[in-house]
Amino acid sequence: CVERSLDTVITTLAVLMAHGVYVPLDTAFPTDRMHHMLTEVGATLVLTHQPTHDTVPHGPWHTLNIDTLQTATTTPDLDHTLARLPRHLDPDHACYIIFTSGSTGRPKGTTVTHANVTRLFNAVRQRLP
Repeated sequence: CVERSLDTVITTLAVLMAHGVYVPLDTAFPTDRMHHMLTEVGATLVLTHQPTHDTVPHGPWHTLNIDTLQTATTTPDLDHTLARLPRHLDPDHACYIIFTSGSTGRPKGTTVTHANVTRLFNAVRQRLP
């Protein structure tokens, strides 16, 4: 949950390098929508920076303000959570989850795998050298 900036690119890469799943949260989303999305994906960690830190709803997830590199909640089990991340990345592992409003108005997540992203990049590489 960071504003669009270089921080967006850096945090996305950090999540992917840690074999996590990136879920973009728009800072303009209502709190209940963000809470639903984070609950739906089973989020364990939300990366923020100072301007967006207070927009993240409270929940069972940890928040980390990248501007201060201090956890915003008590995190006795954060090391345990990070230790459970997969060590081997499979092409079928989730890369990111994007939410749409859906026909019911409730956000619905669509999981995109690393293989999906690779196929997309290969497809557009010839058109966008």
